Amino acid sequence: MKTCSGSLRNGQKKLTHMKHQLPENPSKTDGGKFPKGKSANPGGRPKGIANLVRQKTKDGGELVVIMLQIAHGKLIIQDTYRDKEGREHSVKRAPSHKDRMAAIEWLADRGFGKSTSTLEISGADSSPLKCDRILSTEELMAIASRSEQQ
Repeated sequence: MKTCSGSLRNGQKKLTHMKHQLPENPSKTDGGKFPKGKSANPGGRPKGIANLVRQKTKDGGELVVIMLQIAHGKLIIQDTYRDKEGREHSVKRAPSHKDRMAAIEWLADRGFGKSTSTLEISGADSSPLKCDRILSTEELMAIASRSEQQ
């Protein structure tokens, strides 16, 4: 069994150095990684919820219709909030610019795929970076942050 300690904030009270017993994972190697071909979740992601959503929304078509209505500013949104006395109030409003842009982004991501981001890294004086091995993500990020500081 491994132990770990941490802190938890609960309101104003701070609890520190709580000890938790973590069970050993027999699938992991001594380095804490899973060997090739082994998974932490061998059954994969549960398929039931995705199928249920597809069934209830006509394979996602209803979701697209709703997002299109928001994007065009045609769907009335009902917001609920509580006042200082704790009473609940509902307000109907047209989609804000932020709501509309979020709907457009949602539609674009699902219709065309999320765009990839790239990071160009060059050596001194913008010359090509010479590398005799594959760099880790951490090493690439360190190089990028050093170039931003200059």
